[in-house]
Amino acid sequence: MIFVCIPTRSVGTSSTAKDIKPSIKQHSEPLQKNEVLLLCSDGFWEMLSNNEILSLAKASDLESGLQKWVNKAVKRAGKNSDNVTAQVFISH
Repeated sequence: MIFVCIPTRSVGTSSTAKDIKPSIKQHSEPLQKNEVLLLCSDGFWEMLSNNEILSLAKASDLESGLQKWVNKAVKRAGKNSDNVTAQVFISH
């Protein structure tokens, strides 16, 4: 199983977003069987260590493992927990 987490930050806020011209780059790469991709917000990965995020790959049940770490990130973020989002994709 391959586990990929590529953290990126959002650019701008609602007040500055109108001035931003996005540049879209595409890259295609075939996924291997059982490859796991994690798509998450900075509110998720900023609250967790790399080792905690990587432990998701070892979870026997990715859905409950992901929910556990989302809950932990929300708890650590406290009142700033409005930006904790994560989704796991598994190739077949």
